[in-house]
Amino acid sequence: MRQGRVFRRCGKCNRSMDGLERRRCARCGHDRQTWAYVVDLTPLGAPRQQKFKAGFATKRDALAAMNELQAAAAHGSYVAPSKVTVGAFLDDWLVTARARLRPGAYDACEGHVRC
Repeated sequence: MRQGRVFRRCGKCNRSMDGLERRRCARCGHDRQTWAYVVDLTPLGAPRQQKFKAGFATKRDALAAMNELQAAAAHGSYVAPSKVTVGAFLDDWLVTARARLRPGAYDACEGHVRC
């Protein structure tokens, strides 16, 4: 797995701030920053899939969250968020539930889902 990076972001314009900018953002002059991380979840040679998350109060919090994500990805327990709607999920669930449920239970479930 590729390495991740922890860095500061401007709280107003969301610009990445390097080590030279200590107090104020060079672009907008805002003096509040948050910490963020970006990490590549795919192994070398595969197309890049980056995960970005910001809004951490301290560098330690951002680093801990990044390490948790990397560990979950390495163990195979990380599941990327999907954009499946509840309606689409329930439609798929009804198809698979028909074989597992009794006819009366299926009809009741289908009524609840459809209404």
